[in-house]
Amino acid sequence: MGILRNESNTPMGANRPQGRGDYQLLYISAGKGTFVLDGVETELPRGTAVLFRPGVPQIYTFRIEDRAEYYWCHFTGSDAKATLEQCRIPPEQTVFRIGISSAYPMLFLQMIRELQLKLESYNDILELCLRHLLLLLYRDDGGHTGKEAMLGFIDTSIGHFNRHYAQDIKIMEHAQNHLVSPSWFAEHFKQATGCSPQQYLIQQRITNAMHLLDTTEYSVAQVAAAVGYANTQYFHRLFRKRTGMTPTEYRRRNR
Repeated sequence: MGILRNESNTPMGANRPQGRGDYQLLYISAGKGTFVLDGVETELPRGTAVLFRPGVPQIYTFRIEDRAEYYWCHFTGSDAKATLEQCRIPPEQTVFRIGISSAYPMLFLQMIRELQLKLESYNDILELCLRHLLLLLYRDDGGHTGKEAMLGFIDTSIGHFNRHYAQDIKIMEHAQNHLVSPSWFAEHFKQATGCSPQQYLIQQRITNAMHLLDTTEYSVAQVAAAVGYANTQYFHRLFRKRTGMTPTEYRRRNR
């Protein structure tokens, strides 16, 4: 087993298209990294763990500007697969969105010390630390499969958009505040809803604008502002693109 920690401001990473013969567990505690997973380049933020299995390509980069701090360990042995099963790690899951916790760095650092000092029973302590890491991985990821966890987060995001559509919601900030990459969020949001997060927000705003036009005497500018658009002309274009009518035409037709 090898364990390392990187806090430098130099580019780091790996380019192993054939993978390795052992398992690698990597935890990003600060910054971010770019990973190629299943042939797709994905940006993973802090609070993410990645588990590479034997023979799986390991291609990732931590650029200088990423300001990354990350920990990793390699482990192998005839009982490695059984250990993963005992810790309930899903066999198909690679990425775990577990959040920021001091428990992970502390466990990695303890493993580093055990390897350095090699005191009595250090191998047993290393095994216990690894099991502790894997159990935390399962628990902090919610104990769900990747698909279930993804659907839960998307459902929460939809509720947030439904309640706060009139506010200045920035999709990138929303994703990063929940420790997922914007590209991951956009991809899985579209899988769940059939449209991008931005298009969903626009639809919510236009739908609520239609309701206001139907039920109030607000001017078009007031309706635009009420659903989150300070620029009335921009709202006018969006409304016409979505409904085929201007806001005034819509109001006249429905009344």
